[in-house]
Amino acid sequence: MNRHFFIAILLLAANIQTTNAQKVVLHMAGNQTFEYSISQLDSITFVGEDLIIEEEHEWVDLGLPSGTLWATCNVGASSPEEYGDYFAWGETEPKSEYSWGTYMHCEGDYNTLTKYCYESECGYNGFTDKLTELLPEDDAATANWGNEWQMPSLAQLQELYDSEYTTKTEKNLNGVDGILIMSKCNDQTLFLPFAGNRNETSLNDIGRYGDYWSRSLNAYDSPYADALSFNGGRVWWDSYLYRYRGKTVRPVRTNDTNTNSNNKFCNLPARLIIENVLQAPVLFTSCESMGEYCTIKSDGQHFLFTDAAGNTDVIYITANSDCILGLSGLIIGKLSIPEIGEDRLRVVCFDCACPNCYQNYNITKPLVLQTTGYAKCNNCERTYNLNDCGNVSDGSAGRALYRYRVNYLEYTLIVNNG
Repeated sequence: MNRHFFIAILLLAANIQTTNAQKVVLHMAGNQTFEYSISQLDSITFVGEDLIIEEEHEWVDLGLPSGTLWATCNVGASSPEEYGDYFAWGETEPKSEYSWGTYMHCEGDYNTLTKYCYESECGYNGFTDKLTELLPEDDAATANWGNEWQMPSLAQLQELYDSEYTTKTEKNLNGVDGILIMSKCNDQTLFLPFAGNRNETSLNDIGRYGDYWSRSLNAYDSPYADALSFNGGRVWWDSYLYRYRGKTVRPVRTNDTNTNSNNKFCNLPARLIIENVLQAPVLFTSCESMGEYCTIKSDGQHFLFTDAAGNTDVIYITANSDCILGLSGLIIGKLSIPEIGEDRLRVVCFDCACPNCYQNYNITKPLVLQTTGYAKCNNCERTYNLNDCGNVSDGSAGRALYRYRVNYLEYTLIVNNG
């Protein structure tokens, strides 16, 4: 947490009895130490604009496949049932009014955005930057709790409410209504209070609804961001919440000892939402049948879904579909074997470009799907195993396929990465 401090008569203020025998020992760089008796100290002043104090915050491990650890309380709160502070999306300090007029990433309205904008009609003087996830300096969790913490991604929120991993029930904790999320893996629980939200100068729906920001921008409309919303025992993700609104933040961190950490994903941008995969049978089969994969490409007006046998489905790209299909299109499919540490078959997403040709020669050579769950680059002759994290299975050694974050739930496919 960033703080600027002055601590006067430090130990006396802490109500500690002192004697001349007590000492303060300073351990300096270069193995130097300095000792002072308490009686020599008058005050201690910490000076510096960039002083960072790392505080310990409690978290709970729900045993989720991603290894995500959830904080037990909101930013600005000291216990699970406290509401904490409210933040506009991309801001790191609470304030008294939440509106487009006070939002720091625009010039007064939804169509004057100055950061996190991929539509020129929403940007100030046509501004775009293609950023789809908050940078650390704009992340309320990182700015207030330190670099080990961040606001959850859309995929992490979806994983939290996925009925395959958790159950949800309404609960009153110490007089505060909220929702209790219980892990199906280890019976650990997470309580989220019905903190409501702030709009203009009003506090709305307190005790009735919960709205918790993600760090992810809406995939279709730049003025909106994604959030987890709930009332009663019902939980859902909401992608159409204006960024200027004040909402609570529940931080997350990654379990570094978990083999399924976010380090396996690349930082390249990829964004796509298919709300009903049934409209493209090739895609539906790839999401539902283990070991089946397809590529997703675009001709500018249509999405093209093609499987390893060459079967192709075509659907029109809607007017508000602002998608990014990686470097050379996407590969989507359902694993034939669970990843290490998991007990279910996950839908995965890779870039269709050979990563080694791109990394070594800065060229995008599209891969060719094979019917056995592999993809081959005809330029460098490497073959990649899609069921083994996209690792090279044949040919010269090299890096694995670029992998993107993807979530598949109730026939809706969401790719949101970078």
